Amino acid sequence: MAGGTAIPQDPPIPDGLLWHYTDFRAFEGILGGKFWATDIRYLNDTTEYEYLIEFAFDAAIAIGSPDPSMPIVSTESIVMTMRRYVKTLSKPAIYVSCFSRKEDDLSQWRGYSPTPFGLAMGFDEIVLRKCVESQEFEMRDCQYGVDPKAMQDKLKEFYDRPRSHPAYTDDFNKGLRERPEIFYGMSVQAFCEDLPKNAAYTKHPAFKAEEEVRVAGEGKAAAKFRTSRSMIVPYIEWEAPLEALRFIVIGPGPHRNENVASVRKLWTGGQVAGSLIPFRNW
Repeated sequence: MAGGTAIPQDPPIPDGLLWHYTDFRAFEGILGGKFWATDIRYLNDTTEYEYLIEFAFDAAIAIGSPDPSMPIVSTESIVMTMRRYVKTLSKPAIYVSCFSRKEDDLSQWRGYSPTPFGLAMGFDEIVLRKCVESQEFEMRDCQYGVDPKAMQDKLKEFYDRPRSHPAYTDDFNKGLRERPEIFYGMSVQAFCEDLPKNAAYTKHPAFKAEEEVRVAGEGKAAAKFRTSRSMIVPYIEWEAPLEALRFIVIGPGPHRNENVASVRKLWTGGQVAGSLIPFRNW
């Protein structure tokens, strides 16, 4: 339960919801039926993809040659192939919507809520997940840091994948013996193409306190654009899960009680309360 003393007309802020911290403009859009998902390349942590790539290189070095009996497929050749694909592959536009497990949290208000006030929308996780998956997005808890062993296992899986395919034949095996660099090059390419999807849920350990949950996907809708403090930001819209919305918290601001009253008139689907954080950002 959030700390502090609630004003008499405020209901207590519940535990166990997923919170989306936002501004009033986005809030109105969500009430109108549209949720924004931002191109991951324009989020605060711009190094997420590069961070994951470095662990991929480390995994290739740690595993060594996928087949020591074939000198042409050396550790060095695998890493060179991986670097070539990472450099030439275009990063797909992965769009994400961000939630946190932390209710009425000072760091969230500071990082994601504008001056002079913002809102945190609390969603039922089970209902939200059903809505997300029905729209071909995926919802997962963010992973803070990368498990080197897990990355190595993932690369080994791609090394072995063609061998388990029903089309794998003696003729193909003969081709493997004659041109192993092509076989393993294809495996490395597929591994590299899979990385951006995982990058959407991988963050540096410095962000661990956020307890972030992300909705992510490539999306089929045409991109729209909005402005941030310093950028023109691409985003797409997905159907807002209003049936999952349970609670709204009005962020710290000079007119908290008035804003609570206004939002209660705007949205009657659940309860509204003011933040209990004694924080001035105005």
